[in-house]
Amino acid sequence: MSKALIRQVQFFPLLAMLCTMVAALWVPHYSSMSQHVSELGIIDHPAAAFMPIAAMIAGASVCLFGIGLWFHASRAFGFTAAAAVIFGIAYISAGIFPTGTAMHGLYGLTMFYVLVPAFFAAELPAEHRTRLLVNVSLAAATLSFIYMWALLSGLDPQDTRGLTQRLAILVIFGWYPIASYMLLYGTGSASEDALGARAVTQEG
Repeated sequence: MSKALIRQVQFFPLLAMLCTMVAALWVPHYSSMSQHVSELGIIDHPAAAFMPIAAMIAGASVCLFGIGLWFHASRAFGFTAAAAVIFGIAYISAGIFPTGTAMHGLYGLTMFYVLVPAFFAAELPAEHRTRLLVNVSLAAATLSFIYMWALLSGLDPQDTRGLTQRLAILVIFGWYPIASYMLLYGTGSASEDALGARAVTQEG
């Protein structure tokens, strides 16, 4: 059951957000270059329905991923699971409540998206731990943090803030299918890394 919950995140969050970004291209008087995705939800246009639905689907999927991690690998992913559930719930609220309100993102708790890949890299058990998976997770956490810092500091240019958010979304939600796939199917690489390290030690 835990593997199914982890596996489903390979499909739903990123796909839901991509559908929203594509739908926004056909909305009159809306700029994907300068407007955030959440601003689509307050426009009077049929495509506006994509935004709240996509946010709720993505948030629910991340929550299920966190629950799956909690029961996977003897509860080794405690911090990652908690961060994923908090981020998922906050993202669900972003679909329920309109942008500009405090409940849109649960008072900023969506910022937990930075912690999920960082905690994941720190908590990876030895049997799943590969250099590639750790580096991908740390890169996702770093790029997510840089985006959050630019957004909060006001350094994110107004004219291109829609574009930078969409690039950040690709990083934030693109990490989940990679991490899920490598966690479930990449154990062979971890074994090879361990055998390689052991061989080097013996030769030395």
